Amino acid sequence: MSRTTRRLGRLTVMAAGALTMGMLGAAPAGATTTGPNLDPDQLGSLTIHKFEEPDGGGIAGHDGSELTGAARPDSPLAGVQFTVSRVSSIDLATNEGWQAVEDLTAAEVTAAPTTYPLSTPDADRTDASGTVSFRDLSVGVYLVEETDTGGHPIALRAEPFLVSVPLPTQDSTWNYDVHVYPKNSVTAIRKTVDDDAAWGLGDAVTWSVDVTVPRLPAGEVFTTFAITDELDDRLAYTRAEVTLDGSGLDATAVTLTHAAGTLSATFTSAGLAALDGAQGGTVQLMIDTTVTSVGDGIIPNDATVTINEFTATTSRVQTEWGALALFKYTETAAGDRASLEGARFQIFRTPEDAAAGTHPVAVLVDGERTDTFTSAADGSVLVPGLFAGEVGTTYWVVETKAPVGYTGASDPIEVTVHAGSTTEAEGSPVGVLNHQRPLIELPLTGAAGTVLFTLLGMGLVTVAVGAALRHRRRAGQAG
Repeated sequence: MSRTTRRLGRLTVMAAGALTMGMLGAAPAGATTTGPNLDPDQLGSLTIHKFEEPDGGGIAGHDGSELTGAARPDSPLAGVQFTVSRVSSIDLATNEGWQAVEDLTAAEVTAAPTTYPLSTPDADRTDASGTVSFRDLSVGVYLVEETDTGGHPIALRAEPFLVSVPLPTQDSTWNYDVHVYPKNSVTAIRKTVDDDAAWGLGDAVTWSVDVTVPRLPAGEVFTTFAITDELDDRLAYTRAEVTLDGSGLDATAVTLTHAAGTLSATFTSAGLAALDGAQGGTVQLMIDTTVTSVGDGIIPNDATVTINEFTATTSRVQTEWGALALFKYTETAAGDRASLEGARFQIFRTPEDAAAGTHPVAVLVDGERTDTFTSAADGSVLVPGLFAGEVGTTYWVVETKAPVGYTGASDPIEVTVHAGSTTEAEGSPVGVLNHQRPLIELPLTGAAGTVLFTLLGMGLVTVAVGAALRHRRRAGQAG
């Protein structure tokens, strides 16, 4: 049964920029000396559309109206929560209010709650079309925040942004029903483990991180792209490779460093330029390791991905290992178990291999790989690391040599190794019984043997008597 990439962690990352409303900080058209010519009592609405970044870049030149037809992005994201709060200290019914919002940013508002107090927030989630509307909004400036991903594996939320209701338009009118499309650059991050060929300590386990190169909004470029993987101390690093759409990248495109168990893949300026031209493609970091010890049996791994100013951690995957303990013994006349030293065993992956004695599992023991395990003076045998998997893995144990004077186990012993420590394995060893061989084997015993020995004895006596009589006759004739 193949175990290749049987477990994976998947993460979708939203790299979202703040929406810039081009006329938010501008003096409204048609303003008078007493204030802008808007209706301060008219209520408006704010509709937020949550989509993945479309192929070819974001929405250019959006004026706050609703996009329809081909201009409307696809790939909506449902269930995402947005929170809207009015900046209550700014009055857009006055020219001073519009002057106050000139060049004002969401970061400045959130950093100075005394200067920019907020009203009670109103929160709601996007529907199946990726849309959420906030209605009956009074005239003012609103802080919009993405406050919950709604169950989506979204690591990077849209940055907070400011929007005015109403929004001044190019034709000197007011738009009281504002539509906004926050920038969203979506990437998928997948973490996998391949332990398909791993059976004993010292075998290879490969960890991979696959990152979809996000589609950036128009005019933006990649400034940072890096993957960092901190390996468990039970893993020995062997090698690593980075590919882009299946083609290997050399040191001019990505810098690989490994120190103190941490592997980093950082794209150079040349590599970043290559990513700009490969949006929607896939970057893969593949790390080869060997398992050197079991510990508690669970060896986890995750990775951190940084794209521009955003960072996300992948879901965690793991490989599971255990140990196998045997107890070699014989039974005394009193029925007690007496340990036996010197029995040799091998471990096999299939009953066919066990029967043929082929492909025994090799395990790293004290820095050396061995496929033969010998019982100690106390009868104990420890195989310190075998692949266990999520539900346990079956092996077959063969006694290849019995202690002197004993008969070995004739058939392979089927065992199941579960994830856990060597201590746990030693606490419940699998017993292997040997029977003592007689020092001298007498093939003829019992009544039949006795009769045969009697007949043989009588025959020998008859031969002796006959020989004596012949000797006397010859002696008489000679006299």
